[in-house]
Amino acid sequence: MSVQLDGADVGDSSAFVDGEIVVGYRDGVVVLTLLGEHDMATANRLSAEIARQASRGRAVVVVLSEAEFIDSAIVTALFTGERQMLAYGRRLVLEIRADSPATRLLEISGLQTKLVCTDSLGHAVRLAVERRVVLTTD
Repeated sequence: MSVQLDGADVGDSSAFVDGEIVVGYRDGVVVLTLLGEHDMATANRLSAEIARQASRGRAVVVVLSEAEFIDSAIVTALFTGERQMLAYGRRLVLEIRADSPATRLLEISGLQTKLVCTDSLGHAVRLAVERRVVLTTD
C-alpha cells in the first residue's frame, strides 16, 4: 500500500514494519502518522511527541489508519496524550478508518468514545483547530 502525506507519496507502508512516526503539518496542525507496527517500543516516542506539541499549544492529529498494528501501550499513550492536550486547552484528534486494523482495539479499549475520532484527515485537522477547550476552576 502506498502512503501519502499531504499529497506527497512517502512510499510503500510495508517498509515501516518497525513502527515509524512521521511528523507532518497540515493547515497549522501537527499530524503524527503511525506507519507499520506499534507497541511499547514506540509508545514512549509517541507520548513524548504529543507532550512536546501540547506544551507548544499546537493542535495535534494522530493518524492511525496507516498503522498495521497497535497494542495497549499505544492506547495508553493516546489516553495520556489526551490528558496532556487538555492541560493546554486542546483535544487530541484521531484519524482512523473503519477498515483500519487498529479500529477493533480502539473499540475494545473505549478509546473511540473518549477521544475525538474521525475517518478523514481533512475533517480531523478541522476538528483539531476547533477543539480548543476552556478549562475552568471552581
